Amino acid sequence: MDKKRSIALTIISRIEMVFGSLGVLLGLILLIMGLLKNEAEGILYGICWGGPALVMLITGELTFRLHPLGRIFHLILSYLIILLVILNLIQGSIKLTTVWLIILILSILLIVFFNSAYIKKQFEK
Repeated sequence: MDKKRSIALTIISRIEMVFGSLGVLLGLILLIMGLLKNEAEGILYGICWGGPALVMLITGELTFRLHPLGRIFHLILSYLIILLVILNLIQGSIKLTTVWLIILILSILLIVFFNSAYIKKQFEK
């Protein structure tokens, strides 16, 4: 029996897979350029771009396949994003701008979305 995936899950997972792939590609380019020029900064940029992008790519693929880990990864990443933004606001590293507010709102919406009964049911085995 095939599982049915909602349109919202399909859109979210496809967006993550596209941006994750582009991020991994950019990270590899930055990493290779840093290695060729023997610059630690380029290598660091490559790792900082490629690492999170790879996590996004894997999460998108797991979500698309309706694997339970996809839902769990989304919840963990959303809570981590909220925690990191709040800690950086408290520390004073960032100011609450429109971009950070949108990131916070999207993270909260993802938590609500992935905790809804309809979505939880789709990820059941």
